[in-house]
Formats: sequence, structure tokens, C-alpha cells
Amino acid sequence: MSNEVKIGEVKVKLKSVVTEEKSGTFTCELVATPSERDEAGIIIPSNLYEDEVLNGANPVIGPEMIAVTIADDGKVTYADSDKKWHDYENKEWDNAVILVDNPSKTYYVGDTIQESDIEAYFVWIPRYRYKLFHANQVDGTTTKLSESIAREIEIEFESKDIPVSTGSQDGEWLTHPAFTNFDVNGM
Repeated sequence: MSNEVKIGEVKVKLKSVVTEEKSGTFTCELVATPSERDEAGIIIPSNLYEDEVLNGANPVIGPEMIAVTIADDGKVTYADSDKKWHDYENKEWDNAVILVDNPSKTYYVGDTIQESDIEAYFVWIPRYRYKLFHANQVDGTTTKLSESIAREIEIEFESKDIPVSTGSQDGEWLTHPAFTNFDVNGM
């Protein structure tokens, strides 16, 4: 962090009426849009929520991105990224948005973000490996079955800091090549 002095304005919102001078320690919350933070050179440390099921393949949110939740009806809500805002075990994905250059308003945690203020949507795909089945086919085609057999693909999330799974036979695990080719924890 920079030790450089920043000049600006601080607004204090009091929770009770104060009629005499007070001294003491105060806690302030800095609220700024990503572009305002960039312009002022402000670096905000992140305590990004980590989902244990991801096994270290936790999301990376760029400084211009805003963590959001997206409801089934499409409603986009500004999320507090320091708290639980995604749950991969329950298929609640880590979503983020980038706002247009001049949004209609300043948004805060808990606000619904208007579609017209969103420039781009992103979802974190954590690094994963999957259990192989039908890997031993000689001709590369599926034998025609008399009945359809639905099968769930087993996956496990993993960090790039553990050895790559290199399975090639049924029942073995294979790290998806997209993650090994770029040596990343997710995309």
C-alpha cells in the first residue's frame, strides 16, 4: 500500500445525535467505484470469501469487477465478497460484473444493479478433475445400447498446487486440460 497522502472529502454518517465534541477512535468505510479507486490510486486489501469445496481453486476478482449474485429471475445483486456469496456444492456460482463507464447511480452491497448499467458478466470456473468412464473404447465411438443409461460425471475441485491428475483409464481421475495448459486455478 502507498504511504502517499490522499486529499479528498470524508463524510461521516452518525448513528445518533451528538451535541458536544467527541474524541476517540472511529471506523470509516471507504465507498468508491472501481474507477474512482483507480483514479485515486487506492488499493483495498481483499478478504475474498473462500469456499472450502473448491480446495484452493478460489475465485479471482479483478479490480474493475463487482461480486454479484444472480437470482433465478435474473435479478443481479451487489454481493459482499468478504462473506459467503457463492456455494459451488449447491451450484451457486461465483458471478461478477463490470459496470458501464457512467452507471446511472453508485451501487453498494445489497443493491440491485440495473441491467442497463452492466457492461459484462463473468462466472468463475474453478479448476477441476473428473472421473473417466468409457475411456477404453477402441474405435472412439459409443456402442449402441438397447436403453439409455444416464450417468453423472463425477468432478472434484483442485488447486494448481497439487499434482495434476493424469488418468487415462475408466475409474481414474483426469484434470481438465484447460487448467493444466495454462497452469491456473480457474478461469
